[in-house]
Amino acid sequence: MIKQAKGFLDDERLENERFNDFQEMYRFLSLPIKPGLVQAVEAGWMLGFAPHGIRVLMTGGLIKPVGHPTQQSKKFFCIVQLEKLRLDTEWKGKAVDYVRRHWQDKNHKAEEKRQREERRTRKAR
Repeated sequence: MIKQAKGFLDDERLENERFNDFQEMYRFLSLPIKPGLVQAVEAGWMLGFAPHGIRVLMTGGLIKPVGHPTQQSKKFFCIVQLEKLRLDTEWKGKAVDYVRRHWQDKNHKAEEKRQREERRTRKAR
């Protein structure tokens, strides 16, 4: 009984977080004048990608942060560049394909690793 209640509360907390994230995104996208520089979260909102999708696009060279940030530092993106990319349907197609391929490759490698581990455990028996 306690686990069910805890699970319910966790689900409710996640729903509230999602709702708050949605409200924050809506507020940002509704701004009549947006800031000149934004971070990955806001860049993702503008382009229709999750923040981890923005990191994938950076790896593929499809989006570049402003300046010369170190690997560990926060990345900032120019709002003017993002607006151009947002309207470029050809770029959008390339970006979506790149992110999709990235996750397909990553999932494929994870599946291969899982199968190798499974074969090793069978041989060890």
